[in-house]
Amino acid sequence: DFLMAAGAAKAVPALADAVAKSADPLGAATALWLLARLGTDDAKTALGAGAKHPDAKVRRLTAELVRRYKAPN
Repeated sequence: DFLMAAGAAKAVPALADAVAKSADPLGAATALWLLARLGTDDAKTALGAGAKHPDAKVRRLTAELVRRYKAPN
């Protein structure tokens, strides 16, 4: 996969941090989609960072991605 070949898995901690700390819902949602697209175990686990986001739409997207990509709870 191109993303893995490019070393994008190293970005997982930064993406998880962006999800958790972004005041901008669009920024958090983008980071969530990138994590889902990576598809590694670490990236799937990091999806959970969106569960406590203050924006309800980000939390809903988190739940959908966790369900769709069978991420650990």
